[in-house]
Amino acid sequence: MLRLVFGLPIAILSAVYGPANATEASTHHFRQVHAAATSIGVPVHYVTGRTGECSNERLLGVYVFAERAVYLCEANSDSDARLFKTFKHELWHAAQHVCRNMASTLSDDQIRDALPHADRATLRELYPEHQHRAEAEARVVAQLPTPDFLRGFNNVCRHLQ
Repeated sequence: MLRLVFGLPIAILSAVYGPANATEASTHHFRQVHAAATSIGVPVHYVTGRTGECSNERLLGVYVFAERAVYLCEANSDSDARLFKTFKHELWHAAQHVCRNMASTLSDDQIRDALPHADRATLRELYPEHQHRAEAEARVVAQLPTPDFLRGFNNVCRHLQ
């Protein structure tokens, strides 16, 4: 079983090999994750058209470091579940940036054990090497059930809330 890092409850193995947790994308969960973003001063922009940050139709969301803002590309998503998982992923980038000054929260072993093989290929193909670790960590953490994700987020960002 994976150990806790900075109080982040990593139920990764069950998240990866158990039932898909992305299906938990309820209005309540969206509100909870949105409130977490607000708690650290990160605005969330829901973009309904393919414009601005969401002009690339393959992009479901992005954290813009210079703005300290999350953009969710609603027009580019075919499901609330995928958009919600993207929301958690992008909010974790915000936590990495705003709360941890880009320091890692998970160990290499935790990331390696939980990162799906398809995501490894995506990292190699689409991201520069210097972004691999932060991107891999965000992909792993986004898999967590929302209560675990929020508990980890709150532990990592508690000094700002």
